[in-house]
Amino acid sequence: MFATALASVRQFTKPVIISIRRFDGTVECGIGAFVLLNDQGWIATAAHLFDASTEKEKHDKDVLEYNAKRAAIESNTKLFPKQKARELANLRPDPKWITDLAYWWAKDSHKIQVCHFLKNADIAVAQLGGFQAADHKVYPKLMNPTGMKPGTSVCRLGYPFHNATAVFDESQKVFQIAASVFPIPEFPNEGIFTRHLLIQTPTGITNLKLIETSSPGLRGQSGGPIFDQYGNLWGIQSRTEHLPLGFSPSVVVGGKNVVEHQFMHVGRGYHVETLIGVLKEKGVPFAQCA
Repeated sequence: MFATALASVRQFTKPVIISIRRFDGTVECGIGAFVLLNDQGWIATAAHLFDASTEKEKHDKDVLEYNAKRAAIESNTKLFPKQKARELANLRPDPKWITDLAYWWAKDSHKIQVCHFLKNADIAVAQLGGFQAADHKVYPKLMNPTGMKPGTSVCRLGYPFHNATAVFDESQKVFQIAASVFPIPEFPNEGIFTRHLLIQTPTGITNLKLIETSSPGLRGQSGGPIFDQYGNLWGIQSRTEHLPLGFSPSVVVGGKNVVEHQFMHVGRGYHVETLIGVLKEKGVPFAQCA
């Protein structure tokens, strides 16, 4: 059902690799997705992919404070060597502080120039610098919200089941993604559109909407498209929810009765209607179904 749609959707769905180096020197990588919206390099993705950036801002202050305390101890001529060693040992830096962070947006030349967030709905809309429109011919059409009927088959696309690795080049202060990471394989999974959900905010219910699907979103699909059989964009994958089914059968494991709680795993993304509102507010061009 989605073979024809995938031929076009894969052209505007791209991977993002997030590389993190921590204070203890360990390097971690994660993969997400984003959707190219137009020939000006505007994209839509999930705001939570930028959480590491927010976290690093906090850690930068912690590292700066730690380095200042360490420098003060080391330069204190009134302390004997054993006293210095004892005070330095008491500093206890957090080995998981983020010291270096990089986002790779499908090409080395792509860099975020402008970014708008609507975190209550997990929306990020950004413009890529270094974007070459000549390299891209297909962009999404955003579904008309009035035509979204529960029970319609939809599909999701992203990059799960694939590990990204990198090393940090200390001399150049850059991450080098392993060549074995590429090409990054895509993975679609289908379901039906189950319902619209309003987003609860601290000030009450607003017109921010989520789209829910009967299949779960997978790690590596965050920020990727939710689309119909024609390739029209219905939403952007945000997260997976685990809905309790209300029964908990017990099974015998190792001679003991173990209660197994049962859940239905559903996908949730931000609704195309909410995305359209953000794009209009920020003056970002987009194509929409009639």
